[in-house]
Amino acid sequence: MYSLDDTEKCEIIDSINKVRRNVNPSAANMREVHWSDCYADIAKDYLARCKDIDAYNIDRVTKAAAAGCEASDTVGETIHNADETTVDAIDTWASEKDLYDFEQNVCSDTCFNYAQLVNAETYAVGCAVFNQENCGRTGHTTLCNYGTSVVFTDTPYSAGEACSGCAGEFPSCSEGLCTVAAATTPTVTETNSYTSTPKPSDTRANMAMGILLIISLVAVLISSL
Repeated sequence: MYSLDDTEKCEIIDSINKVRRNVNPSAANMREVHWSDCYADIAKDYLARCKDIDAYNIDRVTKAAAAGCEASDTVGETIHNADETTVDAIDTWASEKDLYDFEQNVCSDTCFNYAQLVNAETYAVGCAVFNQENCGRTGHTTLCNYGTSVVFTDTPYSAGEACSGCAGEFPSCSEGLCTVAAATTPTVTETNSYTSTPKPSDTRANMAMGILLIISLVAVLISSL
């Protein structure tokens, strides 16, 4: 199993978000995706079992729910077998857009991978890369799991001006993709206006000084008589 480092994970997420950002027609409700180690672990586990390289993991929903992965009610999956990088695999999946008719919501050939890449409801992605030599085969397999899965009963996203349909948990917009609301920092207003309460010791000292002043004044009056 090939371990993806943080740089490669960022490249994968950037590549997927780039595809999602540049759909045609533009998407009103396309969410920004982020990396999920939970989904990546499920992909690793499946590839390590040396299953048929063209077979999808039918247990991915059950395993995602058991692992506590986010958005695991439905779990999407894309798989690619070739001696290419993971980013190349994403480009291959994205090229299926030429086989997809958005208006009719039909494919002239296999385009499920593209539809999954641009599924508006998806926001968590985790991938794994496996050397098939470990299973007595050649080549590498890239497998990505997504929360959530695309459903072909409707188009994968709503057409419209970018971010015009952002709502719910993703009300904000970042470069054409719907994002979670930005965290806000409470504003604290400071003031130097305050009234101090005299200490008891200060009060007693002031009274003593007042008495001495009165005695002094009385003495001055007597001496002047």
